[in-house]
Amino acid sequence: MSNILIIKGPELYKNKYISSLREKTEHSIKTLNFTTINNQVPTEDNNPDLVLVDLETNINLPQLIHYFKGKKVKIAVSASDTSEASIKDLFMLNIQGYLFHKMEISEVNDAFDYILKGLTYVHPNLSTILLKDYRKMMEINRPDDLLSQREWEILELITKAHTNKQMADELHISDSTVKNHVNSILKKFNVSDRTNAVLKAIKNNWVSL
Repeated sequence: MSNILIIKGPELYKNKYISSLREKTEHSIKTLNFTTINNQVPTEDNNPDLVLVDLETNINLPQLIHYFKGKKVKIAVSASDTSEASIKDLFMLNIQGYLFHKMEISEVNDAFDYILKGLTYVHPNLSTILLKDYRKMMEINRPDDLLSQREWEILELITKAHTNKQMADELHISDSTVKNHVNSILKKFNVSDRTNAVLKAIKNNWVSL
């Protein structure tokens, strides 16, 4: 059995909900009302394994995270605001759980179990926003004036470990032309070899993998 501390606001996780949660979980659940901690880090010795913070409390979350991470405590938040900006900020916190206010009790219990196993839980309502942001990050973003169109094509093939002959055959150009393009890419990237050219392109999201 694990100890779970819920830091809750005045509206969310009301007494009836907490009682039902306690009845349907094998874990020990304690609560702290936001009004009783005065926006400060809890000082009483709860020895929790997991802390769930209701974001409606407007508590100093970075301070709270710093405090509990120092004690090797897992941290999760429960959010009601699913705006993209808000969710992106939450994911930057690098904590173990991202729950949604309208979750069923069975879902909350499953999330607790998942987090306590050392995994990261993200509710589907929030993960769709994260995935959308991830896809944007994965979009190729090339500076058009850095390489010519043919050089970008060569670079893509270098990334796929093509030899000069393979590139020449695929692009229907001569080996010497491929070699000239490769040398031009290395010069423009200010690198000494193909490997470093590929690493630079990947780092800057200039090529697809």
